[in-house]
Amino acid sequence: MIEVRAEIYSYESLKAELRHSNDADPWGVVMGAFFEVAGCLYEREECVPDGWGYKPGLSARGDPDDYWYSICDETDSEVLLRFGVFLNRYVDKLRVAGKDY
Repeated sequence: MIEVRAEIYSYESLKAELRHSNDADPWGVVMGAFFEVAGCLYEREECVPDGWGYKPGLSARGDPDDYWYSICDETDSEVLLRFGVFLNRYVDKLRVAGKDY
């Protein structure tokens, strides 16, 4: 497994970051965060739940300049997994509300 720097972000602070960035396009923001969380866990050789439907492309992660990229790098794997479970439920709620695309 890949070693991670000291945890900077907690579960609650990740949710606060999501609320802060979740303005006009909740689906895009949530999916961007969700992809980065899954990719970071995959890159660290951690378990990515099958139910998330994550399939890495040529690169497991997105653009290093992406908002969530460095946040995920600075977050402990257990916290990322918990946040990913939250994001997965949020994605389901957005689909039910017809806010997906």
